[in-house]
Amino acid sequence: GACLLWAMDLVIRYPVTLKMNYVSIVFVESLVGLLFISPWLLKNFSELKKLSLFNWLIALFIGGIGMSVAGYLQTACIQKATPGLFSFFQIFQPLFVIYLAYVVLKEKVDNMYVYWGIWVVLSAILMFSVDLELMLSSEIVISDSLIALLTMLIWGTCTILAKKFLKSHSPVLLVGLRWFFAFLFSGAILLLEKETIPTEIVFQSDVIARFLFIGVVAGVFSMYLYYSGMKN
Repeated sequence: GACLLWAMDLVIRYPVTLKMNYVSIVFVESLVGLLFISPWLLKNFSELKKLSLFNWLIALFIGGIGMSVAGYLQTACIQKATPGLFSFFQIFQPLFVIYLAYVVLKEKVDNMYVYWGIWVVLSAILMFSVDLELMLSSEIVISDSLIALLTMLIWGTCTILAKKFLKSHSPVLLVGLRWFFAFLFSGAILLLEKETIPTEIVFQSDVIARFLFIGVVAGVFSMYLYYSGMKN
């Protein structure tokens, strides 16, 4: 369910990237998500006192780096290149996560993971062959590919760190902290970049609907599903 919502996020987010700067997009997305999750975060406030320094750092990385920084990279990539190019690099994330799970979490890796992983990657190359053909036939922009690759590595690392966090804490707490740190980071970057929120665009009915989906449905709700599954 979470993966289905994330796939829809790319399609729904793309028209917004044609109207707004990616710095503003991630800030508004973080604000919408934080406003929605705040009641649950306040309800679990007592649990915050039980967090160790390591778990605070995990939440900081997942929210600040994983959502804000990687979110900027994601939006910038699909704004400069195409959603297809960005999605292509995400295909390799499961193999990266399985490797980290083996090294960091000491999880047993069955050979079938590797065999099926290779099959999925080859199938994905065929699926994205049109985007790859366009990319190879035109001037290759290395920076776009590196941005997509770096985003994949960040999100893969977040998966492993989230699993460690969820061993002792609830999914809703991690979702809340994720949005809290994402809002702080995105706000700081917004100020550093001296960007302003284009309210005349944000308050258009179509854009409002898209941000509600991006921040709440594909943001808060999908992450709750994802973390609940991961915890179990």
